[in-house]
Amino acid sequence: MASPTERQLHIEPVVLENVQHNGATLSYVRNLTSSIFGACAGILGLTSLYGFLFYAICTTLVSGLIYITLARGTPARYYKNKMDIFTNDLFGPLPSFILCWTLAYALLSVYD
Repeated sequence: MASPTERQLHIEPVVLENVQHNGATLSYVRNLTSSIFGACAGILGLTSLYGFLFYAICTTLVSGLIYITLARGTPARYYKNKMDIFTNDLFGPLPSFILCWTLAYALLSVYD
């Protein structure tokens, strides 16, 4: 006899290619927004922990927006786990954030 999860998988099968595509889309959105938020942090003149706090807040905000808009409030339908939107590839975009952050900060604080 099939368990309830096995029955659910027969009704709504998980296609690996679609899950991989959704993960790649999530990674693309995170990388793009982290570069934009890095430039914003540099323009705002944030330094030290305030910049990383800005990154954490913005990443959480983007994850929430992805949860509401792209996943339409049901992330289990598009990802393996419900929390993948918030935890998948969390620190991958951090180097691009730091690069844009330091670049924008250096360009704007040259004449200080």
